[in-house]
Amino acid sequence: MPKLQTGKRRRAAQGPPKLGERRQMYYVYILRSRTHPDETYIGSTHDLKRRLTEHNTGKSIHTNKFKPWNLTAYIALTEKGLAEKLERYLKSGSGRAFAGRHLQMQNERRS
Repeated sequence: MPKLQTGKRRRAAQGPPKLGERRQMYYVYILRSRTHPDETYIGSTHDLKRRLTEHNTGKSIHTNKFKPWNLTAYIALTEKGLAEKLERYLKSGSGRAFAGRHLQMQNERRS
């Protein structure tokens, strides 16, 4: 039986980079407030250093109240869409539970 066309083409997997080849990376990250340790923030970006600086200098209205922030965990991905999906998942109830169990340091976990 022939496959149905959906109108969208799936992009072929790029495979691993060749030696010396650089790819754009996309990061999903978790921050914890230094002054309010129960406050966390989950985000994604293609420039992790710049984004952390923005959070800590008050350029983000969503994180300004609880600055400064520590980077607790990050995951680097080669596909922007996958990073966005992971960010949405980690912001969900089950995603926050997963992050609390598997992505945060033992002494940072809350009882």
